Amino acid sequence: MRAPAVCVLASTLGLACALAFAQGDDKKTDDPKAPVNPFAEAKEGDWETLVMTHTQGSAPARKFAVTYRAGKIADESITIATETLMGNGKKNPPAEKTFKKTEAPALKSVVGNPRDKITEVKVADEKKTVGGKEFACKKVSYTATLESDKGAITRKIVLWLSTDAKPYGLVASSTEQSIGGGPTVKIEGELAGLGNGDKASWGKKAEELDLK
Repeated sequence: MRAPAVCVLASTLGLACALAFAQGDDKKTDDPKAPVNPFAEAKEGDWETLVMTHTQGSAPARKFAVTYRAGKIADESITIATETLMGNGKKNPPAEKTFKKTEAPALKSVVGNPRDKITEVKVADEKKTVGGKEFACKKVSYTATLESDKGAITRKIVLWLSTDAKPYGLVASSTEQSIGGGPTVKIEGELAGLGNGDKASWGKKAEELDLK
């Protein structure tokens, strides 16, 4: 699969890419895996939407919504589309990736870049409440380092993952980095809705959310 460019948190023009999955195949078998497999019980049409909040220094916070939607499911594969709705109402073109349905994905395929080096992985059981709903989660924290022409870019990432958040497993997330001594860029996300097809089984669909 040809891998399109993946934006970094420092890009203020492409904030949605920060929590979109990394494009490209996982070629290293020793890459750390997510502690849960959210795909195992997913059905075609399942979706989950998270509200993302972007902050940088003293600048006003900005919000956008990311929806992960299950497409075609075969015996051992599942296609997930990432749909992004910005706070100004603009929708970014969906991006798709096919995962192995029977295996937990690599951490850098959940949130990261295919060229990331993942280190300092820590996993713990933790209950997380979002929107008044409690989820039994695996809290996983790790450091993602991306080598570039201008030096290494390091992000501190924390994910709360649960098989009850179908089809992608994300209940909440936090990604933080600082570039060139500038203000810290942080993107935090919380699950805001679950459903299948055109209906929400809990919470709200992306277009129903207040992103202002």
